[in-house]
Amino acid sequence: MYQPTMTYTPNAYPEQFATPQGQFTPSYMQAPVSNDPPPWSMIEDIKNIKTSVARIENVEKTVNSISIKLRNLEQKVSTIDNRVQEVEKSSSYISDQFESQSADLKTTKDTI
Repeated sequence: MYQPTMTYTPNAYPEQFATPQGQFTPSYMQAPVSNDPPPWSMIEDIKNIKTSVARIENVEKTVNSISIKLRNLEQKVSTIDNRVQEVEKSSSYISDQFESQSADLKTTKDTI
């Protein structure tokens, strides 16, 4: 069977490209040549971003919970610190009173 030979001249048919079998494929049917990643890889990137955002939100909730607990702990420590200061003042007062009464008692004893 006779098959005509076709030669391809790039400038002669800019909208068409020759295939190895000698057939022409219109340029609109050609796969675009691009350095951009395929669209489905962007979908995977979006999924990864959503996962990362969910993790960040989880970390943020945990940090907020820790911050609340820390504030409560600081308040409790402050309350305890105030109570310790009051106990120290009371102890100092009692000690001073004891020393004063001891001195008075010694004086009274010496007088008797």
